Amino acid sequence: MNKGIGRVQRNDLHMLNYCIVTFIVLILVLSIHSFHTMANASVKNQRVKYFTSVLVMPGENLDDIAKRYISIEYENIKEYKNEVRQMNCLDYDCNVHIGDYIIVPYYVDSEKDN
Repeated sequence: MNKGIGRVQRNDLHMLNYCIVTFIVLILVLSIHSFHTMANASVKNQRVKYFTSVLVMPGENLDDIAKRYISIEYENIKEYKNEVRQMNCLDYDCNVHIGDYIIVPYYVDSEKDN
């Protein structure tokens, strides 16, 4: 009779070990999947920087163009205008003239397929 009880206890112990290992594996798989999903979500929301050529129209100045193309990546309009100045080799007074073409940066959302 003692042998029967020992076998039942061993079977219960094996079943308990099996359940614990299965639970741990399940937690690991869910954790890895969750981490992978969060990593993909952060990649999906990236913004990509592009450049375009803008024709200076009558009555326009650099402030007008900067206000049209600035985005949240810049702290303020001064920072954006400084980048435009550097890219176009403009003086600090930023004299642009009607008919000039200047290069300006802009950002768009990037949607990557996974």
